[in-house]
This record gives sequence, C-alpha cells and structure tokens, in this order.
Amino acid sequence: KVTAAGHAGHPAAAAPAAPQGTRTKADTTLQIGTAGPMRFDRAALRAPEGRVTIRLVNTTVLPHNVAIRGNGVDVKGPVVPRGATSEVSADLAPGTYTFLCTEPGHEAAGMRGTLTVSAGAVAPEADGPAGPAPATAPAAPPTPAPADQVTPGGPAVVHLTVTAADFLAFDRTAVTAAAGPVRLVLHNQSDVPHDISLRVAGTTLNGPVALAGQTSEVAADLAPGTYTFFCAQPGHEGFGMTGTLTVVAGTAPPDPGPPPAPAPTPGPGTDPGPPAPAPAPASRDLRVGVTSTGTPQFTPRALQAPTGAVRIEFANATGSDHNLSLRSPSGAQLAVTADIRSGSQVLSVDLPAGVSTFVCTLHDWMTGTITAADGAAPPPPSDGGAGPAPTGVLDLQVTGQGPFAMSPAALTAPAGLVTVALHGNGAGKHRLVVRDAGRRIRHESPQEIDPQKGVGVSAVAADLTPGEWVVECKNHASGGMKVTLTVR
Repeated sequence: KVTAAGHAGHPAAAAPAAPQGTRTKADTTLQIGTAGPMRFDRAALRAPEGRVTIRLVNTTVLPHNVAIRGNGVDVKGPVVPRGATSEVSADLAPGTYTFLCTEPGHEAAGMRGTLTVSAGAVAPEADGPAGPAPATAPAAPPTPAPADQVTPGGPAVVHLTVTAADFLAFDRTAVTAAAGPVRLVLHNQSDVPHDISLRVAGTTLNGPVALAGQTSEVAADLAPGTYTFFCAQPGHEGFGMTGTLTVVAGTAPPDPGPPPAPAPTPGPGTDPGPPAPAPAPASRDLRVGVTSTGTPQFTPRALQAPTGAVRIEFANATGSDHNLSLRSPSGAQLAVTADIRSGSQVLSVDLPAGVSTFVCTLHDWMTGTITAADGAAPPPPSDGGAGPAPTGVLDLQVTGQGPFAMSPAALTAPAGLVTVALHGNGAGKHRLVVRDAGRRIRHESPQEIDPQKGVGVSAVAADLTPGEWVVECKNHASGGMKVTLTVR
C-alpha cells in the first residue's frame, strides 16, 4: 500500500499500489528538509522493511515535493510552497530506492538521494536534518553570454542571463529586436533550473529547462509589437521573472547585451554575494527597506545603534510579501513584523550590546545586522585620541552547497572594534569564530546559522589588535571554510 499526503491545506495525491507480497514489518517516519533552493538536507536515508513515511519540510521560496521510486514503487507527495510539508508513504521491501523532488528539473539539479531499506531493525535515524549533501566538484566559472547580435540574413539574437547572485531574476527586463526571425537565449549561471518562454498571439512558446551552466532558447518569427518573455518554471514568473520584448520595424537600436560574468571567487563557490555595505549611522530610529530590482535583499543590511530602546521601521513597497525577524546576539527572538506586501510596520525593541541579526523568514537569504554599543557610537579618534573606533561591518557570504566556502577570501580592517558577519545561503549550519595566529579561538559567535530555525546570520564583534587573524566556520573549517583577516 502506498499513500501520499499534503499539509497546509494541500490535497492528498493518488498513489499506485506497491508490489504484491510486500509485508509490513515496522512503521518508520523519516524527516528531511531543504538546504538551499535546490538541495535536500540529506543525501542518504535508511529504514527497516515495512511502512516508510518521508516528510519534507520546504523552507525555500521554490515549490517542492518528495517522491519514492524503485523496485516497482513510484509514488509522490504533493507539491507544496514554503513552510508546508510534503509527505509520502509506502510499504517497502528490502532494497535500494530513490527519494527525489519531481518538479521539472529539480531532480537533475541535485534534489535526489538514496533510501536503503533493510530486513530487520536498523539504527534509528536522527530527528531532523543531518547536514548538507555530499561534496561535489566545484562548478566551472560561468561563461559570459555574448552580446546581442543580428546576423545578416539571419535571426536577431537576444541574450539574457540569470546569475548566481540574482538566481530568481533576469539580468534585463526590457529588450528590443528587429521584426522577423528572433531568438531569445537564456544563459543560466545559477543552481536553480530556469527556461525562457515567450507569449505570442495567445500561445506560449517554451524553451527547454536549463540547469546550471546550460542555455534555454526559444525562437519565433515576430511582427512589430510588444511581447512578454518569462520563466515558466513553477512560481518563477510570479516572483518577477518576466520582461518585455519590443519588436520594431526596420533596424533595432543597438542592444548592450548582458553584463560580463562575475569573476570566480576562490574556493568551491562562485557566488560572491552582495557587496559589503557601509553601515548606516548609529541612531535610535532605524529604517530597513527591501530592494525592488533583482533578487530581493534588505537595504541597508548593516546598521549601528546605541544599546537600549530603539525604534525600527520596516518598509516594503515591492508588491511581494516580506517580513523582518530580529534576534539578539544570543539568538533570542526580539521582535518580528507581520508579512507585509505594501506598507510598513514599526518595531520598538530593547537592543542589548553586540550584534543582533535580522532575516526575512519567507526568504532566508535576506539577512542583515544591527551592531549596538553602550551609549552613542564613539566618533573617530583624533590624532592623540584613545580607544578604538568601530570599523563597521565586514560581510562574508556562504558560497557553495557542500563543500562550502566563504567569500571574499581575505578581509582587512584597522585595529579596534571589528564586526564580522557571515550571511548564509540557505544551506547548512554555520557558526563564525575568530582565531589568533596560534590557532586559538579568541571570539565565537553566539549565533549559528540554521535555515530550519530561520537564523540567517552568524556575527562576531571583537576588539582586535594589529596582526593576522583567521575567521572561519567552526562547523566546516576542516573543509577550508576560512578566510584571513589582516588587522593594521
């Protein structure tokens, strides 16, 4: 007997019967989560023969499900949005099965694992996630897409790009081509599957799904007019992956084409993350917004404030739901706004000293920090002034899906109060530490990045003397997840 069930109001999916002769020996429930937009947090599961249930808690912005295949079993749970649970059950005989996400392109992008079913009892599974998927070879640096072109006697070619940093956005939302044969080519530099699709005269033309490093292409003979291009993968158009193609008679204006591909970062990852922002001036009245173009991000991401009573206004005018969840340096929940699509909400909080972190619980890559110090922020020291001046926030970004890395590969700061914040990418647990030249841990963040708990930042604030320091992830330092901090 095989069943599939949905949660959060999603209907159960019909499922075929398991092979004849399957005997129920035990009831086993396995829970898995998501580690990044296109990864399960487990690559291998085990269970005794009998009835096995797999529950997937989807913590990403993309829709996912969980399915079981192999040995005559082929059953899938419902596709669910962020925050919901997809569940699938089957009576399984001993053997090897595959668990996977059946959304288009997701299995090929890495959302699959092995379920080993054994006769008799097996060691119990841990409750909850057990770390990221096994290490994979680092991807080759993305190749820049060529500039738009018109071949004499041939079709106009328009190139679009999805980057690793803006993995749910086209690099351009308005393009132009001359009437006649037109080709739209999408270069996918992200880990998330995408396609390029075009609406023409009441019909939709769909290009193939492109995985990381691949292209998707659609072609049509177009008359002058305005057309819509978009990504047809579930939920992507609604998230903003859409744009306008204007076709003109005669010769189209020259098109600048997509920007050059970003330079690869050292280590396994190629996504450098957002640039390190300058901290906003210290104030008891803070304001945080959301960027309106590309993949959403808080702005600003780094703020300063005195300790004590602080007023934080969170404003969102993007038309998509976002919120702000604030945690203290110890990880305790301080305050959280409602989900806001258009408007603002004010939080009044009592900020403790140290680095508090905030995250959008709907989009866990949206993170930021508030560094609070006793009294007003000290001014920069005069020539003979004593005491360190704050340097602001040095931002690090988790890259890769396992093995992990941090970007940039080196940091520099003047001596004094230095704050380093590590921003997660939705994959794995990470805790930031600072070691001295003798490899001793001098400072350790009280916060651990944990996508399952909605914690997206791990930060350290420390008074550092001149010299070489090492900033690393305590969880993954042996795998090379560390950078050098030079204090002058």
